[in-house]
Amino acid sequence: MVAVQDGCNLDDICRFLEAGINTATSRTDYLEPDYMDPEVRRRTEEACRKGSASIHASGAGPGFSSEALPMVAARYGAHDH
Repeated sequence: MVAVQDGCNLDDICRFLEAGINTATSRTDYLEPDYMDPEVRRRTEEACRKGSASIHASGAGPGFSSEALPMVAARYGAHDH
């Protein structure tokens, strides 16, 4: 399952994980366990254990990598002659 929703939506993510659904998300809330909000980390890890599932966070928001980044790259690649 791919979760690209607006906001953390911890309840939804935990429901998927508890149901045994491996989840991939672009949300940075799940990106680095050592820096996660302690309650988000506790609930996420508990849900993973309960459902024997995993979560992968890429940290790449869809709007940034597919819309903003190409515009910035194009600007820096442009040459005025």
